[in-house]
Amino acid sequence: MKTITIEIEDLEWQALEHEIVDPSGWVQNVAKVKARKVTDRIVQIEQARLIEDPNVEAIPATVEGILQSHFSQPGYTKATERPVSDDSDPTLP
Repeated sequence: MKTITIEIEDLEWQALEHEIVDPSGWVQNVAKVKARKVTDRIVQIEQARLIEDPNVEAIPATVEGILQSHFSQPGYTKATERPVSDDSDPTLP
């Protein structure tokens, strides 16, 4: 499990508290929603890749197994290792 720590100015925190009952919980939820959306996209991509590969005899039956398959591919790169495209903003949820 990973822990993410953020720093915001006191006035930024007050602004969040103005509209959000639990700003810390809200930020955690934003990260979890983003992770779920990315997971869903990866699962679709990896399932298609595995189905199209004639050398694959079995496809993992769980999301975790499909993610492990995706991340263990030869040549896999994470976002920090890939060129950033003009239309991507890695700071957006």
